[in-house]
Amino acid sequence: MEYLTEFVLILLAAAFLAGLYLMRRHHVSFTKTVFTALTVGIVFGFGLQAVFGTQSKIVSTVVDWLNLVGDGYIALLQTLVIPLIFVSLVGAFAKLVNTSDVKKISASVLTTLLLTTAAAALIGIGSVFVFHLQGADFISGTASQSNLAILKSH
Repeated sequence: MEYLTEFVLILLAAAFLAGLYLMRRHHVSFTKTVFTALTVGIVFGFGLQAVFGTQSKIVSTVVDWLNLVGDGYIALLQTLVIPLIFVSLVGAFAKLVNTSDVKKISASVLTTLLLTTAAAALIGIGSVFVFHLQGADFISGTASQSNLAILKSH
């Protein structure tokens, strides 16, 4: 019965993905499609956990199958982002006529990068204090201990 439930839930998720594909074929804007996918994903995830519980094997299996699509989408975005940034930067610098603009743009870009890095660091530090995270606890899992034992034996 468990396999049938998992299969039905995966088919339901595939139907959601097919619906998103149909939205794109009917020329619904990308923004609306992404926000629809986000909303459906959140509702589907909460629904799974509400019905089956957070520690359920069914939820774990369905999420593993859905991660195939999600991980592929993230990998595609990562593959596209760096070339897009590079091309847009090269294009922006190629259009510059006045070289004094390069100094202003460089200062602006560096300031933005430093500020966003500082914000990310502050959020990370804040998360450690708010959630009482301990770095040593991250590696204390059984998988890490068994891997360490294997490495020590060689």
